[in-house]
Amino acid sequence: MIKAGIFDIGGVLLNWNNKYLFEDIDETLQISQSQRHNAWKENMDLLEVGKISEKEFWDGFARDAKVRQDIPQNLLSRAFEQKSFINNDVLDIAREMRKNGFKTGILSNTNTPHARFLKSLQLFEYFDVVVLSQETGHRKPEPEIYHYTLKKLNIIPSEAFFVDDLPENVEAANEIGIHGLLFKEAEKLRSAIIGLGVEL
Repeated sequence: MIKAGIFDIGGVLLNWNNKYLFEDIDETLQISQSQRHNAWKENMDLLEVGKISEKEFWDGFARDAKVRQDIPQNLLSRAFEQKSFINNDVLDIAREMRKNGFKTGILSNTNTPHARFLKSLQLFEYFDVVVLSQETGHRKPEPEIYHYTLKKLNIIPSEAFFVDDLPENVEAANEIGIHGLLFKEAEKLRSAIIGLGVEL
């Protein structure tokens, strides 16, 4: 029996595409996509698990991408703040679940400046548990962060579903016994959740 729903943020609860951030970085720093791509992943992986600070992220990024100019302090967050907005159709599902006695949680790979903005949107107040990668030392699709979220919700894997827009994160949830749901659009998600026996 389902007792809780766990939701990703970017691409699920929040309409957002990293292309806006990448376009801003490439144009501002005058670097190619390949320069940025090679420098991004390794440094962002460390930032998203809280192993480095935002400054250390940009120091590493500048070194790896061979950036030769000053990096604006808000470069990581300004496109995110300007271009992202709450997906109210999905948020309504979570709010209805909670109203009907189900637990709700957030599980997201994020970083400190993005998390700061998300808190300003008051998005987190609709959820019983909020698990952000940079606060835990793990990130999806590592199984540890799923188990940590389940523990915070005080449930076993089969009692939860997890919604994400990335197949690898959904598959990781399925592998430990959570009902993984790949997000496409809100109405299909609503139907899938009802199909799991959740009253909406």
